[in-house]
Amino acid sequence: MQASVDAVLRYIDDEITSGRLVAGDQVMPERELASHLGVSRTAVREAIRVFQAQGIMTSGVGRGPASGTRISPSPADALATLVRLHVELGGFDLSSIMETRIALETSSANLAADRATDEQLTEVAALARKMARPDLDLDGFNELDTEFHIAIAHVSGNDLVADLTHAVRASVAAPIYRASRELEDWEAFRRRLASEHQALVDALRSRDAKRAAEIAEHHIRTAYSELFTSAETTSKTLATPRHEQR
Repeated sequence: MQASVDAVLRYIDDEITSGRLVAGDQVMPERELASHLGVSRTAVREAIRVFQAQGIMTSGVGRGPASGTRISPSPADALATLVRLHVELGGFDLSSIMETRIALETSSANLAADRATDEQLTEVAALARKMARPDLDLDGFNELDTEFHIAIAHVSGNDLVADLTHAVRASVAAPIYRASRELEDWEAFRRRLASEHQALVDALRSRDAKRAAEIAEHHIRTAYSELFTSAETTSKTLATPRHEQR
């Protein structure tokens, strides 16, 4: 049975790798796929469940464009899930995550300064203004913060960098949230971040790629330094408490 499931997994993997299946494509119906590979329909169903659990496939009932089993139209979600699980299992330390964020987000800022349209930067600026509202709570700020940084990655024009940025940020969302709750002066921290966000927007609108990249790096380094002030704090924060895993 497992050999048959593996055969289906390899076949679909090859179809994706070769480009014969792309995001949004419908997968061959279960009966046809089983006949094509000479395996049972049960093996096909098990393989599809594996891909669904990874976020690579989605299934819809009925008729129409959303029906049947399809390759996920949002591969970034699948990537985010895999990276987050690696971090939760201790595969990466906080320093590695920070350095990766810096590499990705300085690149995004650099590219966005050159490539983003005025309309796109207006949307990014609107997110920065929302984060500057004094009545914004921690939950709301963190949601907008993620949206802001991913928006810059998207307007950079590099979809792969945008997907990787989404994945890396998702992997540390919970640790950052927990560390934020423990800050002695969250309001002061929030105001500083909001100010840095506005400075980044100003650099992007001025088309100053070098300055935008510098602000992005400084922003990430200082935020992580304040949130995770010691190795002890880092080790505790990276691991999700058991009561939060349920």
